[in-house]
Amino acid sequence: MPPLCFFPPMKRPIGLYLAAAWYSFFLLGQIAILHQKEEFILLEVASFALSAWLVIGLIQLKPISRWICVVFLSYPIAMTLLAGIDSASMILHTPEFRHRTLALIAVAAGSILALTPSVLSIWYLSRRSFREFARQFVEERQKQKLERPRAPSN
Repeated sequence: MPPLCFFPPMKRPIGLYLAAAWYSFFLLGQIAILHQKEEFILLEVASFALSAWLVIGLIQLKPISRWICVVFLSYPIAMTLLAGIDSASMILHTPEFRHRTLALIAVAAGSILALTPSVLSIWYLSRRSFREFARQFVEERQKQKLERPRAPSN
């Protein structure tokens, strides 16, 4: 019978799962890009293994996985901003382009839609309250593992 506990066990927040899902989606997209070239098969396998390790570590609230995910999620932000700036400069410098304002609004809206999940995930994973929750969650899990009675070995 498990020991009596005064506080209910902590549950992982839904935002963690949303951030992990977005991170998985992003990394699978990167692996799909590698899959287009046959000479990158070893890199593709290594990327998939690293992705799985990081997502599992993120869901287990391990600090190193959380910070690596934050760093990797900053990559699409930089790429989207550069692509948006490049598209905007191309639109502005093409004289035969008729609807410049509409095109610039479309580029800006597309950039915002592409950036929003990454920015929200980075913000969520790097908040002080989330870091504190993750630390407490890991401590509670460790304490539960130590308190769990072990089966006698024969």
